[in-house]
Amino acid sequence: MKHLLLLAAAFTAATASAQNPVISAVYTPDPAPYVHDGTVYLFVDHDEDDAVYFKMKDWLLFSTTDMAN
Repeated sequence: MKHLLLLAAAFTAATASAQNPVISAVYTPDPAPYVHDGTVYLFVDHDEDDAVYFKMKDWLLFSTTDMAN
């Protein structure tokens, strides 16, 4: 039974995919969403293009009031 659950979990993770990513122009790991007064803010890390492991000189902030733009 334990092996069946592990197989099901692995299959589910392998077939999961995102539709319409919020940010597709740069690699932005570890999103941290925050909502304040009807505005959604999304703070994200930003790895530099020449990073071998981690090279984060800054954070990026995206915001929206209508979740479409």
